[in-house]
Amino acid sequence: MFSRRKTDATPATAPTDVTSTTGSGKGHATPRRKQSEAANKRPLVPAGRAGNSKSVRAAERAAAKVRREQEYQAMVTGDDRHLPARDRGPVRRFVRDYIDARRTMLEYMLPGVLGFLVIQILAQQVSSYAYLAVLIAFYLFVIATIVDVVLRWRRLRKRLIAKFGPTTSMQGLMLYTVSRSSQIRRTRMPRPQVKRGEDPS
Repeated sequence: MFSRRKTDATPATAPTDVTSTTGSGKGHATPRRKQSEAANKRPLVPAGRAGNSKSVRAAERAAAKVRREQEYQAMVTGDDRHLPARDRGPVRRFVRDYIDARRTMLEYMLPGVLGFLVIQILAQQVSSYAYLAVLIAFYLFVIATIVDVVLRWRRLRKRLIAKFGPTTSMQGLMLYTVSRSSQIRRTRMPRPQVKRGEDPS
């Protein structure tokens, strides 16, 4: 008697299509992965250059060959316009002329070491005193070479300051001087442009 009969049934509401009523959608279908990859693909060579790539490479090779020939001729003649960057400039030119005009002990270091090795082998077979004498002579030669390099660089540095001014950058010049001095004169590149004993101007 206390139960209540449900006479009115709640009408069922049909689900609404969210995608059709909302206006925040992309408006187009999501592209597939293959389509995205195909759209991102680009040719390595642009279409404008594809036809003349061989001619471009040939022109670049010809230009590089001309530059190498000019650089080699500059290494022989001393033409500063086509020298490599490490040899270019009046300061580097003066360093080369200063070293080339003088005999240095460092240029005889490599032949001297080879000669001392041969003499040591022969002296070891003669007596221990002869071997010791050769060894002492070798160390004296090395010490004299180091002293010669230090004194020569100090004199060259003074000449550079007197000629080009106190603001002249000395960065890398000591290594350049030692490298030039350690080479035998006829193998030096750029080729020497002064004679032995000639004072560079």
